[in-house]
Amino acid sequence: MKVQQTRRFAEGIGSVLFAALLLGLLPAVTFAEKATHTYGISVILKGDVQSARQRALDKAFGDALEESVTRVAQAQNMASFQEILEEIRTEDPLTYVDKYRIMSDVRDRNVYKVEIEAWISEEKVKQRLADIGLIRYQDKVVEVGILMRTRADERIESELGSARGFDFNGFAVQQYRTRGFEVVKGTVSVDSSLEGLKKLRLNNRLTALQGRRLGADAVILGLVDIQIPADPTETRPPEPVEAVAPGSTGTMLPEPSETMPPSGQYQVSLWLRAVRSSDGSLIGIRETSFVPEPGVSIYMLRQEIRQHLDALFAGLGETIREYVQ
Repeated sequence: MKVQQTRRFAEGIGSVLFAALLLGLLPAVTFAEKATHTYGISVILKGDVQSARQRALDKAFGDALEESVTRVAQAQNMASFQEILEEIRTEDPLTYVDKYRIMSDVRDRNVYKVEIEAWISEEKVKQRLADIGLIRYQDKVVEVGILMRTRADERIESELGSARGFDFNGFAVQQYRTRGFEVVKGTVSVDSSLEGLKKLRLNNRLTALQGRRLGADAVILGLVDIQIPADPTETRPPEPVEAVAPGSTGTMLPEPSETMPPSGQYQVSLWLRAVRSSDGSLIGIRETSFVPEPGVSIYMLRQEIRQHLDALFAGLGETIREYVQ
């Protein structure tokens, strides 16, 4: 009789626990993250077994964290993430561990070996990468740094210099904020001259470094070039133009431009480029050129440049959102 009562009691408790689990009254025992098996090994120095065991565990947990970071980085289409791994591995890997089991914990002569099964929280990994500005996470607003400069023919430079509105950096900041971007405070480069812009244009890694310094997801560089050719047959010498494929860092030479307009007309060339701060990838280029009507006023010239820039800003903004995630 007692055996039957005990059995009925156990069956009743089991039914209650099962129902409670289905209703969510008890914590789930499974983890969404995939379990990672890693190994750690360390030489026992001067008979210090405990220190060797700790080093082996650190190695095993560090490798588990590295595997998780690699999965996240690859999912985010990051071209290079070795620097990220080096930075995160200096931290305590247990910070990112939800649960672990030590599968094997043995001394083998003069070495110590461990095998672990760890559940790394990829949510914590993503949040950490977002905190240091390497990826977007959840509803994080895309942050950009902007450096735009104007280069004008010396024959009209003084005239443009006295005209308000030919510093298009402020216009770019306004337009990107209107489109929902956060423009970081601080200068993209200590040298904000045309020469400083050229250095960044030719060095994506340096541009990305400046972006990370500011905490920006991407850096936008731009140039407004206003010229008046002295000769109707004058042609602009070719300049290196970066390949437009996302992630590319190479350069190529374009074909020489067509014959410039007759003297007295403006020739305006615009280019923009965006570099991802996390890995220095060139993720977008937008370029255009146009010839305003002869005799156009300085005011109308400025407005026409702004209209063309606005179209370029829109296209480049979409590309940045696509490749900065």
